[in-house]
Amino acid sequence: MATNEASARHRRPEAWPRVMRREMAADYVGISPSLFDQWVEDGTLPKPTRKNGVTMWDRHEIDASLDRLFQADSTVWDD
Repeated sequence: MATNEASARHRRPEAWPRVMRREMAADYVGISPSLFDQWVEDGTLPKPTRKNGVTMWDRHEIDASLDRLFQADSTVWDD
């Protein structure tokens, strides 16, 4: 992947594919694959879908999980 393409992905969520495999999904969230696995296991992120032997995550489900996480944590910084 060209550097400009990688930069564009980090600026625009819609530039990422709707369905992603584990490593790409971890990159999308901005964490390591092992931490991604932990967050899936503890319910912070959604469980994957498996179709024809392919394990994949839906970008919209990841976004919704992160939205809930940040809404729940928003009071931490409110004084």
